[in-house]
Amino acid sequence: MLIGQGALEPAPGYTVVPEQVVLAVVRELGDDDLLRVRLDREFRRLEAEQPTLADMLSSELSDMDGAAGQALAYYLFLAVWAAFREAFAARLGEVGDLDLDRAIETLLADGEVRSQTCIAGSYSQDVVALWQPAVMRLVQTEVDAAREASDADPVLQVLLVLIVALTRAVAEPA
Repeated sequence: MLIGQGALEPAPGYTVVPEQVVLAVVRELGDDDLLRVRLDREFRRLEAEQPTLADMLSSELSDMDGAAGQALAYYLFLAVWAAFREAFAARLGEVGDLDLDRAIETLLADGEVRSQTCIAGSYSQDVVALWQPAVMRLVQTEVDAAREASDADPVLQVLLVLIVALTRAVAEPA
């Protein structure tokens, strides 16, 4: 697929979460009876290290209808954040309200530009997938699997904002 130019700027290579980090986070979270315990532990870490993101997740979860969509959003949000945290550690800066606003505005502008100038089928999520292929592969796989059971589109939108904000929060290596 040809992806036309939109409002999303290319992300530097030093911000890409490696595939092995995403796979390690997914393995660590697991899918057994302890998944909820592990996710709750990650949420407590998120609250301590990224309070604005914790507030965002809480707000989005309270706005969602249905347990399936909430569970999907909770899992993916925390898995994505954990992957960035593991990949970049001290280089991952704190995301604030202005950073989230900028990510939302950029995605909205990108969607508008794409609807007017790009070929059909060129979406912001495709651009984000070019930046963060391993992260978006996880997100897309889980969203596609859950699409029949829940309204997964709002989950995808929240995750795009998260990924754009976290990608921009990664500092260049020294």
